[in-house]
Amino acid sequence: MAGMGVAVSVPAGASTALAPSADAATVTAAPAAAPSAAPTTTAVRAATTTAPADVVWLTYGSTGDLVKTMQTRIGGLAVDGHFGPATLARVKAFQTSHRLYVDGKVGPATWQALGGFPSTNTQPCQVTTLRYGSSGSLVRTAQQQLGGLAVDGHFGPATLARVKTVQAGKGLPATGVIDSATWRALGGACVGVGGTGGTGGTTTGGTTTGGTTPTQPAVGDPNAPYRMPFAKGSTYRITQGPNGVYSHHTAYNRYGIDFGMPIGTSVVASRSGTVVDTGWTNAGGGNYVLIKDASGLCQVYFHLSGYQVAAGQPVAQGQRIATSGNTGNSSGPHLHFGLLNCNTWLSAALPNSVERGTSYVSGVSVTSTNG
Repeated sequence: MAGMGVAVSVPAGASTALAPSADAATVTAAPAAAPSAAPTTTAVRAATTTAPADVVWLTYGSTGDLVKTMQTRIGGLAVDGHFGPATLARVKAFQTSHRLYVDGKVGPATWQALGGFPSTNTQPCQVTTLRYGSSGSLVRTAQQQLGGLAVDGHFGPATLARVKTVQAGKGLPATGVIDSATWRALGGACVGVGGTGGTGGTTTGGTTTGGTTPTQPAVGDPNAPYRMPFAKGSTYRITQGPNGVYSHHTAYNRYGIDFGMPIGTSVVASRSGTVVDTGWTNAGGGNYVLIKDASGLCQVYFHLSGYQVAAGQPVAQGQRIATSGNTGNSSGPHLHFGLLNCNTWLSAALPNSVERGTSYVSGVSVTSTNG
């Protein structure tokens, strides 16, 4: 774990096979200062954006279902419908990370960044209840939202056990049945049609025969929170945070996070998505996995000893994807995790995680809630 990694330079026009990551496994120096919480005037989207007439502003003290919707989308909050101190702080952090005007008020620009103001003109959706024995695309959606499962579209014993665990963790009756309350707890929204509902109905050409109307929760919220890229209950130390003085200060890795961990530690998907690429990069990262999620960005996992996924494969949050290692330019066993532009491999953003928000200070130990 002692020692420093080797910094590398990247040739112009480097392809994904040459995406860089040069990290120190253990860095004792304090990281460079994080970007200012107050964005510069030129980088901030104006707060005076013309608003549709039906957009409702949410401010400190607001309550109700719109607040719940906002809290669900922004992530990292108790969804209680009360715009209190924790929600205010989270809104300001979200605005800062999305280069919006930081006023703590959820207006047109912030709603747009959160996926748009909830329409009041859409028809209410009917949620399909799923239970043991159900199958189809709705089950696959549920498995993705639940995390820690093979996304195979079959509601079998493993899915049943996972549903009960998630329900208990969210304070719901552990029935093992995915009803409307469980869908809401999973952060789903009604879109599309597909699959075989838990009441035995089948769908052909959009027409439901028997059972409930199969309306499908969204596969992923672009602003959903991430979770630590290692198994639930495991604790690892951040050995170099974003803007680190050693190697996290270039365009390719300034938002990277290094976790010191033994070779062979299970690495799990920080958020559900689709594997874009796996392989070896000669630019410092060693073995890697690249996963694109609903945000449009790619999660990158560098310095792996091996991986268990392939390009084009869907993965669920908490699903094992690889084992950590010490490959590439690395002076000790660790995992480099970050969010990249999928095309350029430029470091793109700080992951907003359940465990740490957007604060990743070198030397801090983090316990995962993933899985």
